[in-house]
Amino acid sequence: MEKCIDALPLLDVNIEAGTLGHEEVGVNDLLNVKIKVKLSQLAKGQESGYVHSRQYPFLKRDEWFLLITDRSLSSIAMVEKLDFDGKEEYVKEFQEKVTRTGPINFVVLLVNDSYKGLDILEKVDLEVTEEREKMVGYKEYEYLKEDLVEIKQTSTFKRTPPEEIKFDDYSEDEGKPEVETDEAELLRRLKRDGMAA
Repeated sequence: MEKCIDALPLLDVNIEAGTLGHEEVGVNDLLNVKIKVKLSQLAKGQESGYVHSRQYPFLKRDEWFLLITDRSLSSIAMVEKLDFDGKEEYVKEFQEKVTRTGPINFVVLLVNDSYKGLDILEKVDLEVTEEREKMVGYKEYEYLKEDLVEIKQTSTFKRTPPEEIKFDDYSEDEGKPEVETDEAELLRRLKRDGMAA
């Protein structure tokens, strides 16, 4: 029994989620998520062996997959095959700008394609607070309205309902905003900063 357990591809998982330099996450912060996965049963330089099963008609190595999903496991934000490639540790890191206050809850799933009962489920809970004070001399980048809509609709963790998307200087009476060309956008920004002729 112990020899069988020693041969299983077991994992150690460490998840860090937060904002660099701050204990809490605020609106407009950059959320950093870092997932470290290590094959705990293998010594340095070893690789996972072939799957031991009479059901496979050929030699097969097991594979691990990383999934990030919501709490209900119904909306998958990311799927990735883990490729250790001789390394002891697999690291996945990504960032996302936080746009709304309230809770951010997601699940990190590690699923094995060959063995039952080895899957790992880790829940991540964060609370987003109000926007913190900006630094002196800080100027926020002005996004195009179309870009703002796209950013809010493609968020990994939170999707903003269309009726909640608001623009400072846009109303329904104006109709759909026109897409600016690069040159028009540059001129608009120069004029805003007092540098246009």
